[in-house]
Amino acid sequence: MLKTTQVVRLINDYSQLHKFVSLLEETESREYYPIHLMYRAKYDNNESGSSKTHYLAREYAKKDKIISTIKSMEVDPSCYGEDLNINALALYLTMNPVHADKAAYHMSAEYAKHCMKFAGRSEFTEDMKPKNIFGQFHSSMTKSRSRRVFTSFDLDCDKDNKKILENLNELKDDYNRYTDDDFIVIETNGGFHIHVAPEKLVEDQRKTFYSRIQTAFFGLIDKSTGSFPTPIPGCTQGTFVPNLI
Repeated sequence: MLKTTQVVRLINDYSQLHKFVSLLEETESREYYPIHLMYRAKYDNNESGSSKTHYLAREYAKKDKIISTIKSMEVDPSCYGEDLNINALALYLTMNPVHADKAAYHMSAEYAKHCMKFAGRSEFTEDMKPKNIFGQFHSSMTKSRSRRVFTSFDLDCDKDNKKILENLNELKDDYNRYTDDDFIVIETNGGFHIHVAPEKLVEDQRKTFYSRIQTAFFGLIDKSTGSFPTPIPGCTQGTFVPNLI
C-alpha cells in the first residue's frame, strides 16, 4: 500500500480558478503564461516585520494547461525546503503572455555580452562561466512580453471602505456593459488588483479608463503597469484565497 503524504494545497476553489482562466486570452504559438509560487515572509507569523520574498517554483503554461500545471506544483512540502510554513505561500500569474522566442533572443544577447568580456583569452577559466544561468532564463522570460492584453493596477486599501467598493462596482458595471472580461477585479490579501483590456473597450472608454481609475482611487494605487504578477483567484495567498468580484 502506498503511504499517503501531506501535499502543499494550492487550489482552494476550482470554480474561481476555472472562471479566472476563462477570462484570459488564448495563447498563440510560442506564448506562455508565467506562474510563480513564492514564499512571502509577511504572511509568516514567525517572520514578523520581514519583507523577505523568494521563488519556490516558476512555471510557464499554455492557457489550457494552467490548471494542470498548478496541480503539478501541489507536492510534498519538503520538495520546497525544510521547515516550510505553507501558510506563507502565494501563487501568482502574469496575465500578459510572454514569448519563448523573444526570451531566447534576449538570453542569447546577454550571453554574448558576457562572452565578449573574455575575448582574446586562450584558456577557459572558472570566471568565464555564466552566473546563475537558470536565473537568467527566468529573467529573460519575464522581460519578454508577447503582447499587452491587460493594463493592471494594484490597489492597496481598506477592503471594507464603502466609497472604494462603490467606485469599483460603478467602474465594473460601466466597463463590462457588453462582456465580463474587459474590466477584471480580483480581491487580494491586501486590497484589489484591477486588470483592464483596453483593446476590448469602446473608443470613448479606451481614451479615459486610465485617468478614471487614477482619479477614483487617488493615492491608493501602489503600481500600474502592463505586466505584474497577480494572485490567482481560487488559489493560495498566505491564508487568504483571492477571488473575482
